[in-house]
Amino acid sequence: MPEIGVSLRPVGGSVVVGQAREHTLTIDRPKEKEGTDAGPMGGELLLLSLGGCYVSTFLAALKAEDRRPTPPRSASRSTEAS
Repeated sequence: MPEIGVSLRPVGGSVVVGQAREHTLTIDRPKEKEGTDAGPMGGELLLLSLGGCYVSTFLAALKAEDRRPTPPRSASRSTEAS
């Protein structure tokens, strides 16, 4: 497996720019939490990354077994942050 690495750079206020390989993400807080809403919050990205890891691994396992998944559907969950 290739080595995994990321970098984070604060750019002002609550905004942070993250880099992973050639991909760049802006991380921020919503305006009502004293951010500028320039990007998702870190917790939102954490949930997306965990879900994305699970689903992509599941799809790769299906492919390895030469099985086709049922038509894709989106999953959505929300939680109240304090």
